[in-house]
Amino acid sequence: MGENSLKLDILILHDFFSNIGGAEWVAVEMARHYNAPIATFDPPTGDKRFKDIDFINLGKSQKYPSGYKETSVWIKNWINGILKKYDDYDLIIINKEWCKSAASATKTNSLYYCHTPDRHLYDLNNYTYNRLKKNHSLTSALIFKIWSPLMRIFDQRAVKKADKIVCNSKNVKKRIQKYYGLNPKVIYPPVDTKEFYFEKIGNYWLTVSRLNPVKRIEFLIKIFNETEETLKIVGPADREEELKKYKKLANDNIQFTGEISWRKLKKLYANCKATITVAKDEDFGLTPIESMASGKPVLAVNEGGYKETIINKKTGWLLPPKKERFKEKISKIDKQTIMSMKKNCQKNAEKFNKNKFFKNLDKTIKQLNINQKT
Repeated sequence: MGENSLKLDILILHDFFSNIGGAEWVAVEMARHYNAPIATFDPPTGDKRFKDIDFINLGKSQKYPSGYKETSVWIKNWINGILKKYDDYDLIIINKEWCKSAASATKTNSLYYCHTPDRHLYDLNNYTYNRLKKNHSLTSALIFKIWSPLMRIFDQRAVKKADKIVCNSKNVKKRIQKYYGLNPKVIYPPVDTKEFYFEKIGNYWLTVSRLNPVKRIEFLIKIFNETEETLKIVGPADREEELKKYKKLANDNIQFTGEISWRKLKKLYANCKATITVAKDEDFGLTPIESMASGKPVLAVNEGGYKETIINKKTGWLLPPKKERFKEKISKIDKQTIMSMKKNCQKNAEKFNKNKFFKNLDKTIKQLNINQKT
C-alpha cells in the first residue's frame, strides 16, 4: 500500500467485485494510493492479485429477480449512511453507480468518480428489457420495466448529493450532461504503464474483456471465424450460459482463457500480434492503454472512449462495426506495420499513466477543503 499524501482517512465504495474489469482496477489503484479500504459486495477473498487490499465485506450479491442485485447494494449503502457507518472517514470516494446512495444518507464528504450513468437505466434500457425477455422470461422483463424508472428517480437525486463529481472520459461526460444535467471534470483512469513491456510480435490477436453482449463478443467471434488468425479472449463471463454459447459459436482458432493472473496477462500483451476491442460505445476502456503501453496497436470500433485513446493509423485503427471491414483490415496488418507503430503506442499510453491520474484527483480532493477528523 502507498502513502496517503493527503493525510485523510478515505474509504473507497464499490458495488461488487464478482467480476474484475476496468472499474475494479481503478478502485484497487485508489485503495493502494490512499492506503484506503474498499467496501464492496462480493470481495475477492483469496485472490492473490489483491492480497495487499483491505476489503470490507458488505455481503453477497444476488442475481435474481431483475434489479435485486443492484437494489440490494443501493439499500445497503443508504442504510450504512443512515447508521453513520461512514462517518468516521474524512472522505468517501464512490467508484461505482450503485453505491452512490451513501452520498444522500451520510454527512461525510463524498466524491463520485463516475465510470458511467448506469446504462441499463438510460441508453441501454430498451436493449436490457428485450434481452431479459428473450433470455430469461417476460416476468423478469416486466419487473425490470417497472423497476428502472423508479430507480432513475433515486439515481438522479443521489448523484446531486455528492460533494463533487468527476468522470473517466469525455464520452461519459456527455452522458452525465444529458441524464444528470451536470458538467463534471474529466480525469482519465490510471494505468501503471511501466508495468507493461514489449517482447515480440507474436502469431495471435488478443482481446481482454468481460464476456457479455454489450462487449460484442459474438461479433468478434464472427470476424475470426472467417479468418485463419488466432484470437485469444481473456476475461470472465457474466453468465455461464453466455460462455457456453460463445464457445459453441467459435471455431478452433478462437481460445477462451477465462480470468488469468496479472503476470500472465502482461505476458500475453507483450507477445501478441495486436489487440482488438469492439465494445458498444465503450465508456472509456483501459485495455487499449494497456495494449499501447506494451507497444501493440489496437484495432477497435470507431465509438465511445476508443476515439479518445486510439490515434487512428498511428496507434491503431478505428473502424465502423462491420464484419467485412474488420476482416479486410486484419488481413492487411503485417509485422512491419505493427513494429512501425510501437513507439507511437508507448508514447500515447503515457498520457494515461497513473501519476497523472492521482495528480489530478489529489488536486480535485484538495478543492473540497476537507477538515481532517480527529
